[in-house]
Amino acid sequence: MHTKRLLNLLLIALALCTSCAKKKVNTQYSMYYWRTTFELSEGERAWMDSIGVHTLYVRLFDVIKDSRDKELGMMPDATIRGLKSLGSLQADSNLKRCIPVVFVAPGVIAKNDEANADAIASRLLQRIDAITEGNGLGICDEIQIDYDWAQSNQKAYFAMLRVLASKLHGSNRKLSTTIRLHQLALEAPPVDRGILMLYNTGKLQSMEETNSILTREAVEPYLRHLSSYALPLSVALPDFSWNAVFRNNEFAFLAPGLQLSDTTMFVQLDSTHWQSRFYQSIPLTASATVQSSERLLPGDIIRREESDAALNRELLDRMSDLRSDIAEEVVYFR
Repeated sequence: MHTKRLLNLLLIALALCTSCAKKKVNTQYSMYYWRTTFELSEGERAWMDSIGVHTLYVRLFDVIKDSRDKELGMMPDATIRGLKSLGSLQADSNLKRCIPVVFVAPGVIAKNDEANADAIASRLLQRIDAITEGNGLGICDEIQIDYDWAQSNQKAYFAMLRVLASKLHGSNRKLSTTIRLHQLALEAPPVDRGILMLYNTGKLQSMEETNSILTREAVEPYLRHLSSYALPLSVALPDFSWNAVFRNNEFAFLAPGLQLSDTTMFVQLDSTHWQSRFYQSIPLTASATVQSSERLLPGDIIRREESDAALNRELLDRMSDLRSDIAEEVVYFR
């Protein structure tokens, strides 16, 4: 009995030593703002104040393919409005920094765009600075590019990033990019730092998906690349929910604002699925590029997807064990 008790005490002591040896990280919290009009609700302001949001990453505009532009074949779209109110927010909150983000739509940068690297970088930087200066935010000390590149167009995209980084470094500014999970297995982009996007990891349009926002199973296969990834990293985690609507077993649209608890309109099939009873017209929350309404038909299947704070914490702890710097900044996407 004495030997067993001594062994238990030794095991506890070992666990405590291991815990003490783990580097303590003081996490700063940030948020992505991805709507077309800058307007924070009282609830959003209260949430930001409650966790001390330090940095706001604001999507300024999208870049889309457009054949009307004869030089580069791309044009800005969905430029944010109401940005002047951000200045007063910075003066009246914990917010210290604003980092403008540009979303480049899939396929905009082609594999033969390497020759256009300087022109693309110059056009992006000029428009970003014009928007921030025009809205009283001045010249921001960092900008971020959000683009889901692949090996086929990596060379052209990285060439543009090198030019853009060089222009920014000339005035002591920084460049960051978003990093998708699958990109951890690829070469790191030539930027100052990255933000690993740990949301929208599943197959939204698949009926078989359980939760396309984030699951442990979707993340785990990529973590073997994390510790050796040659770029300083922060992590972006989800704090949102939505409803994926399926019609005739095919994805139809996203409907964030459905009142699924209304049993006159919906019947619950299981813990995450509902069926529409009647026809109804529903407004959709404005996204970066779409603002419209859709019709819900009788028989449509709705899959409710929610982010999970406990899973966020579990995955953050798991990644922190692999590299501690990733927990120095957590960016929430809401």
